[in-house]
Amino acid sequence: MGNVDLSNDKNHLQAIAKSERGLSIGSNVFSGLENNVLYLSPQYCTQSIKDISQFFDVIFDAAGYLDPLTKRE
Repeated sequence: MGNVDLSNDKNHLQAIAKSERGLSIGSNVFSGLENNVLYLSPQYCTQSIKDISQFFDVIFDAAGYLDPLTKRE
């Protein structure tokens, strides 16, 4: 449910949040957000969708899949 303290990847999530990539960890003291909960910015979600779409494009291209909507080979 987004509680960083309960994650097996707590240290990794904290490092990513510090890198300012669109993830943050709430703090009641400074942000007014629930303490130790992972928050994703809208920009992070948008970029993640673009990255995943590009990933599948590469896979489908490598497999020789022809996209029927764009007629792209």
